[in-house]
Amino acid sequence: MTANSVVFVTKMRQLSTCFFECRCFARAVWSVIQAASGLSQPHSVSSMFGSWLYGLSKEPKSLALLGAAATCWSLWLCRNDLVFEKKYTSSPLQVIYSIIHWLRIWAILQKPTSQDLVVAGGQRVFYSGTWVVV
Repeated sequence: MTANSVVFVTKMRQLSTCFFECRCFARAVWSVIQAASGLSQPHSVSSMFGSWLYGLSKEPKSLALLGAAATCWSLWLCRNDLVFEKKYTSSPLQVIYSIIHWLRIWAILQKPTSQDLVVAGGQRVFYSGTWVVV
C-alpha cells in the first residue's frame, strides 16, 4: 500500500465517522431521517451511493440522495464549526434544522413537480426530529 493509499483510507474513515458513526450527532440525525423516510440508515459513503437505495425508482432515489446530501452537508458544517470555530453544537436538533434549511433552499433547483415533495420531506424531518430527539 502506498503512502497516498494510506492517506486516502484514513480520510475515508474520518468521513465515515463524521457522517455515520458519531454517537452524539450522526447516529441521532440518521435516526430522525429513518423515522421521517422509512429508509434504513446508511452505514458508509459506499452504501449511501450503492445498495442503500436499491429498489427505489429514479425520482424517489434522486430525492433521497438530495436529502442525504443535505444531511451530510449539515453534519459537515457542524463539524467545521466545532473544529475551526470551537462552537459546540449542543443538540442534534440544530443539525436537523440545518438539513431543513438546505432542503428548502435546494428545492428551487429541482424540477417543478418535485419542489413541493422536497419541502414536504423537510417538514417530515422536522416533525420526526422533534419527536425522536426531544
